[in-house]
Amino acid sequence: MPLKISDIEKDYTIEIALIILLLRYYFQTATLEEVFDFVEGRKDQISWQKFKSLAAYHRIRPLVFKQLVKLDNIEPDLKKDLIEDIRHFTLTNFQLVYEAKRVIQLFQEQGITAIPYKGPFLSKVFYGDYDSRESSDIDLLIQWDDLKRCINILQKEGYIAKIDFFKYYGDNTRYRENEYNMDFYENGIRKFHIELHWEIGNSNLHPLTGVYSILKQESDLIHPDGIKISLTRASHAFATLIHHAIKDTFGILRNISDLATIFSTLTSGDISELKLYLDQTSFHRQASSAIQISNHFFALNITAISVEKNIDLKLFNYLLLDSSYRSPLPKDIFYSIRKRLIFESDTRNKFQILTAAANPLLYPNLNDQVWLPLPQRLHWLYLILKPIRIIYQHTIGAIKK
Repeated sequence: MPLKISDIEKDYTIEIALIILLLRYYFQTATLEEVFDFVEGRKDQISWQKFKSLAAYHRIRPLVFKQLVKLDNIEPDLKKDLIEDIRHFTLTNFQLVYEAKRVIQLFQEQGITAIPYKGPFLSKVFYGDYDSRESSDIDLLIQWDDLKRCINILQKEGYIAKIDFFKYYGDNTRYRENEYNMDFYENGIRKFHIELHWEIGNSNLHPLTGVYSILKQESDLIHPDGIKISLTRASHAFATLIHHAIKDTFGILRNISDLATIFSTLTSGDISELKLYLDQTSFHRQASSAIQISNHFFALNITAISVEKNIDLKLFNYLLLDSSYRSPLPKDIFYSIRKRLIFESDTRNKFQILTAAANPLLYPNLNDQVWLPLPQRLHWLYLILKPIRIIYQHTIGAIKK
């Protein structure tokens, strides 16, 4: 049973209720008249600053702004600002597409295949344009054996590693991480962020390997000219599902809106291919959970994928909280682990998730070493310093970001 907008407003805030209503209008489970009436009856109560802040937190600004500007009962200055924001997101996405094409071509010239997914490419394939999905980086799937060559190419183009995992892990980076991030700066401001993925998911908290190898690819069919290799729609859908469920644990509303949009636009052939991926990897529960959460928030009835097991949807109401009430310390960590356990059906994997979640608290990890580099013989000090590091990074460090 979908949440009632009136209950969201009563239990949380007017602003998050409006965001959910606008998303329902996008998914055609609410009407523009309902949105008009909601805004009209609360003009003096809505904080547009909070509305924008929540939309930014959930990375859904262009999607909800495009629906909101259709109203004729919002202030002209507000509508003008929203339209300007939409133009900014459109420009950003086109810049990301252009840079992705340029980098992929550089890789191809060296015999390296890099496959774009998520970001503006997901927007084009499933939303139908480049300006509906808020994107800020370029995600590329590559083979592990090509990683060092990709890094060298990007370094020659002025990119620098966010964290050089090889410095800490050496070749064990392959198993300790699943992506290598590089940034390009212009006048001291980060302009592009590239994530080179050889796997999808969370290497530390989920036993996932080999996804890249099963994804079906096609040549020059979906994406703009200049990108010769892409994923099929079903492969793109599956890769996004794994990323949003395993890595992000449906942590923001964009994760849900992406998957709701994807599942709503897949053809019967796409669905058949997607089911093969789910069978190969036993990720039915993640797909089932995404469908249930889409109904919970957006009132969507998606029947293409069967619901395997009902989940505790109240757990995901946490997404409706004002971001200022979120705690980045134990509460959020516990919440994230609970979601990971919901998505997992295998008892052994559940135990591995719990064990992996405890390891960073019991042993030195990369965050400790990056925060305060110490020689190997002094690594025992991290156990004493770890509480200080965690508190610092989630308070003072978080504010500095």
